[in-house]
Amino acid sequence: MILVPTVVAITLGFGAFAVFIDRVERNNLIADIDDELIRAERATLARGNPSEADPSPATSDGTIRDDPTQSDQADEVDPPVGLIVGPDGQILAEGGDENPFTTSTLIDLATRSGTTTVDDPHYRVRATLGPDATMTITALPLDRFDESLRNFRRTLIGGGLVILTLTTVVVWFLTTVVVRPVTRMAATATRIADGALDTKIDPPSGSRETADLAADLDQMVNRLRSTIEDREHSAAEATQARDD
Repeated sequence: MILVPTVVAITLGFGAFAVFIDRVERNNLIADIDDELIRAERATLARGNPSEADPSPATSDGTIRDDPTQSDQADEVDPPVGLIVGPDGQILAEGGDENPFTTSTLIDLATRSGTTTVDDPHYRVRATLGPDATMTITALPLDRFDESLRNFRRTLIGGGLVILTLTTVVVWFLTTVVVRPVTRMAATATRIADGALDTKIDPPSGSRETADLAADLDQMVNRLRSTIEDREHSAAEATQARDD
């Protein structure tokens, strides 16, 4: 039956496509987060290394003052964590969101540079080594990323189910309208070829092409019957003439 292998093939094909699209979407979301981390890191470095025009970017307790130009954005997105950490994990300055990391995690992050994902808590972290052996750590929570990815996957699965359902209906319809009438006519033609010339050819309820094929087959069988009858009649007359 053509329906089952067709549906299986489409399911496998869409599954492979969905995995590819999911990976592309995940990489795009991560790339957006990494770009945001780079921008936040620059702000942290600027506030941690004041210019002469702004000699006091940090308070007396080491907390970096927030940039007033970022206040509007803070209400819309999760503010990044901005830390300047010493080799021993000591926080020299901080700003942005509250530090979610333990001392052991900060020590581990202070020993490496680059961008990575921390699972507990679930943050995307960028660590950059400074000229004075300090480490600038910028982090963003991945809660919004996880929710966006879940919504995308739900949409992808829902769309896949709709496509699979529509495909199944279309293939079933084509099988019913086209394939089955042709299969029945093929079986009829086989019986006729085996000598059953009295086989009735019912007009199929399929497409115009199958109806034309049935009419041609019926006409061919009628001519074959007529030819056989003529030959039998001629043979009978010849036999009767010899007997006379």
